Amino acid sequence: MDDDDWRNWKNGRYDNRYDGVGRHSGKRYYRRSKFGAKQIAIISIGLVAASLFVLVVGVPGLPQIQLPQISLPNLIQTSPSQSPSEIPPGQTNQPPASSTSQVVYSNCLMASNGAGGIRINCANHDSIQCISDPPIGSGIQKDVTLTIDKNSCIVQYQNSQGSDAVYNFQLGSSPSVTTPNPSNTPPAPSILPKMTFPKITFPKVTIPSITIPGSSNVQPPIQPTDLPSLYAYALKIINDDRKANGLSPVALSNIGSAQNHANDQLTLKYFSHWNSDGVKPYVVYTKLGGRGAVAENDYYTYSTCPTGNCIENTYDPYAEIQKGEDEMINNDAASNWGHKKNILDPDHTTVNFGIAYDNDRFYFVQNFENNLVNWQTIKLTGGTLMISGTILPGYTMYSIDVFSDPSPKALTENDLDNSPPYNAGYYDQGTDVGMIVPRPVGNSYYPECSPGKITTLFSDGKSECLDYAMYVNNSPSPNSINTVIDVSKWLGTGGLHTIYLNLKDPSGNVAPATSWTLEYLK
Repeated sequence: MDDDDWRNWKNGRYDNRYDGVGRHSGKRYYRRSKFGAKQIAIISIGLVAASLFVLVVGVPGLPQIQLPQISLPNLIQTSPSQSPSEIPPGQTNQPPASSTSQVVYSNCLMASNGAGGIRINCANHDSIQCISDPPIGSGIQKDVTLTIDKNSCIVQYQNSQGSDAVYNFQLGSSPSVTTPNPSNTPPAPSILPKMTFPKITFPKVTIPSITIPGSSNVQPPIQPTDLPSLYAYALKIINDDRKANGLSPVALSNIGSAQNHANDQLTLKYFSHWNSDGVKPYVVYTKLGGRGAVAENDYYTYSTCPTGNCIENTYDPYAEIQKGEDEMINNDAASNWGHKKNILDPDHTTVNFGIAYDNDRFYFVQNFENNLVNWQTIKLTGGTLMISGTILPGYTMYSIDVFSDPSPKALTENDLDNSPPYNAGYYDQGTDVGMIVPRPVGNSYYPECSPGKITTLFSDGKSECLDYAMYVNNSPSPNSINTVIDVSKWLGTGGLHTIYLNLKDPSGNVAPATSWTLEYLK
């Protein structure tokens, strides 16, 4: 860099007022950001939990959420009187003898709070409370087989060394119907032990943009092209990249959220994931009828004329779409490969595009969607949310979280390009303000840190006391949901509130199925 090169950069953006002929050909820049720890609460059924994100999430490309793989033998310190049965490789661990009172569940999630409380969550069943006496250490274990035998919780799983392990705990609140108390005295309610989960972190990633130098402005005119043809081309090159990576194709969505954003950016001449109404992509997606979860990639390029006597620039939209896709797939290291991960996310089902350009700027926006539930009912009446639908095969319910954002407000080009958080180069899910958890089984309840609130623990060791609501899944099928949720405590309090219903995908990863902003859910 020569002594004058500093003049070409102002506040992280390329400033062409000092540009000279033939200098910095093909220079590109990135808006950089620190990779933070935006986290979202991941709540196992029936537990006071404490993930994300980012979906966001820093999101130009929402990275695939990864649930930490935790093996209980590595975390739990056992005493001689309460130790797991370790079976050497090659031998078979025989489960306890069965009886007519046994009930067996598979593919469960077990968590210990380290104080004797054990919570086990199995598909299509209320959470089950067990007691470890003496207590074992805290930890989480997936893929557990649970056998309920009279007053025992018998837990089996394969540890990280490949050996079978068996725990025999005392059953806490029985999932079966109990005989009424003959004295007509109500039994004392049992308090569910306070339990926490590590929150999953979504890296914050930045948006790449490319500067076209003035010397490249001399191009033959390109005839205007209709948007449906450009959408079809963009869909083809994205599906080519997905196919090359062994992924299923995505279909073209009819939601207009990406085109709305591209038009807004071109009109005001800015570059940000926020729009001029002061809202993020998922808010626009909900407002325009989107009922899945959305993750945005945003790309743009602009031209300059350093001498003032250039032939007027004209973009070839097909070439620019291809360039944008190539940059996000092959040259995305400065964004932690967030755009590439978004394009190649196996849980995406559809995509909608935004393409807008004039002689100076070209915008290409990708809004990838997860439509993982075939919804029959989505109805918000007052403060009551009614939902019912069938979950796609291979996916199961995991958690429901609530995030908040500031109320919409008009923003200028200067705001969006030069003021935080709009110019940060990424967007997140907002502020974690609540959890929607399964109603606990039997005569038990969640311990509250304040009336109507439960404690959430973040991965950095900090905790928050958050609002919560409970729901009951009234569907008889494990691959469907039918429930009514009271969301009134989050409405009418100022700002916007977005519901994230998270599923587990066939690979065991967490996949957002909704990003509904309640205030725009009609």
